Amino acid sequence: FNATFLHALLVGKTVAVSFRQAVSQVRLTIAPAEAEKFVLMPEETLEEPGRHDVTLFGKNLGCTENEVAEVVQAPKTLEARIVGRQIDMWSVLKALEEYRCTVICGIGGVGKLTVCQGLAGYLEERGRFCSQGLHHVCLRGVPSVHAARDQLWQALDERFRELSESWEELLGRLGERLLVVTGIEELLQNEPEATLAFLDHMLRAAPRLRVLLSARRRLPLERGHGERLYYHLRLR
Repeated sequence: FNATFLHALLVGKTVAVSFRQAVSQVRLTIAPAEAEKFVLMPEETLEEPGRHDVTLFGKNLGCTENEVAEVVQAPKTLEARIVGRQIDMWSVLKALEEYRCTVICGIGGVGKLTVCQGLAGYLEERGRFCSQGLHHVCLRGVPSVHAARDQLWQALDERFRELSESWEELLGRLGERLLVVTGIEELLQNEPEATLAFLDHMLRAAPRLRVLLSARRRLPLERGHGERLYYHLRLR
């Protein structure tokens, strides 16, 4: 809404026209119900119609459409980021709202990494689940859970080598962050139980941390284990 409204104002549209264009953008890209939440105040009355038919910029700034587009750019919608995976993207987004760790499963080359990266960019632009940081970590080639912990530790805290605090202390002070983890297949193959125990501990010790994880297979969860922690989505 903000990007569309400001863009229209800067190219010389009136306040009323800019508002209508921004509301239409919300209606088309998000949901009609969301568009109804916007109201231009003060509202027009029969006694005072057209009170918003004024321009604020445009001629005074001498802005062209292209010049404004370089300054004001609307964040890409979720649908615009990855063609053909819209339903999967929305499914992952919904899972992140309800679960602490969302695992995207599927064979190699099916698009797990693409979905992770596209969704992470979408969330970062909007500050959702990552108001205090978004971190990408690839664990491909990492031989053990201990080595994986050190790599995650360094990603979550850029002062890793300067601090003497423990891993538990770091987790305890983490705020709302999103951790995107890829390349975890070797760990699951070599140390499946230790890997799961490590994820469990990390999620419980950092209550505002969310994890988006890509893997070729599901985590080795027993029935009832982490029912409100984990969600699996298989890409086909």
